[in-house]
Amino acid sequence: MEKNKIGKYLKYAIGEIILVVLGILIALQINNWNETRKDRIKEQLFLHKLSLNLIDDISSLKNILHSDSLLLQDLNILSNEILTVSNPKELSFVNNSRYKYFKFSANTSLYDNMVSTGQIGLFRNDSIFDELTNYYKKATQMNNGIDESLKNYSREIESFYLKFDHFRDEKELPKKNIEDYRNEPFILNSLYGKYNLLTFQIRNYNSLLTDCKSLLTIVESEIEKK
Repeated sequence: MEKNKIGKYLKYAIGEIILVVLGILIALQINNWNETRKDRIKEQLFLHKLSLNLIDDISSLKNILHSDSLLLQDLNILSNEILTVSNPKELSFVNNSRYKYFKFSANTSLYDNMVSTGQIGLFRNDSIFDELTNYYKKATQMNNGIDESLKNYSREIESFYLKFDHFRDEKELPKKNIEDYRNEPFILNSLYGKYNLLTFQIRNYNSLLTDCKSLLTIVESEIEKK
């Protein structure tokens, strides 16, 4: 009889242990499910914010590309005028295309925050992080390269013109004639040089715009998955 009782107790104890283990496993599974659900909510939040950042970048790039194309037209018109007009007053200096330049700055705030807080791993699609890193790296290289060159070049042109001629229309001030403009190599050369720099910037920005649109497509497809 004692042996039978011990056997029953052992079965009961084993059953209790199994129930406890199952309870723990179920609790862990529920906890994991809750954590996964929270991560997916965070991921969707980050994806939506990232999509807005990229949309802003696309809009900024398009605006700069449009402005650059207008600058190219103005520089071309001014170059032709220097060769054809008879008086410096006829030159199209009003729009200051010689001095203007535009620089794109990508919105990296969300990306920087996710990297610094270690939350970049929330993206289930690893290609998002890789593509995003390459996109921002490319934008930074352009800022430090062609954008900086264009800025410095435009300032050099402005500095030259401030010393070259008087722009106030007063009798007491000596003014250059059109031959002076044509005989100064820096004037036409600087316009030609800036034209080439702008053309190079446009080519690079178009490439960056393509990358940004491609990245936005990936992000939007991840948002749809939920």
